[in-house]
Amino acid sequence: MTVYLNKPEPLFELVVHDIVRQPGFTAADAGYESSEWRYKAVADYLFDWLLEFAMKYSDLEDVNSATAAKMLNKAAKTVYTTEKYGKRGEFGELLLHALIRQ
Repeated sequence: MTVYLNKPEPLFELVVHDIVRQPGFTAADAGYESSEWRYKAVADYLFDWLLEFAMKYSDLEDVNSATAAKMLNKAAKTVYTTEKYGKRGEFGELLLHALIRQ
């Protein structure tokens, strides 16, 4: 069985993608809205990808309307409450995951 979660609408705009350079160089931008960085939109966007990023494939198979809140809570705890959280780059990895999937 293949598990597909609903993919959020794209948020980031690809502003540079140069694969000719070695190493390649890619940059994305969430842009401005009302003359402010869209940090709230970025936070919401990353939250939309949290389940897919943090959960095992076998756990994603169990996500449904009855288990979604519990699984999202579990995913957040998996990423943000471990002892190693401060020493690892989960936020950056989540951001990279969202960018790649977008």
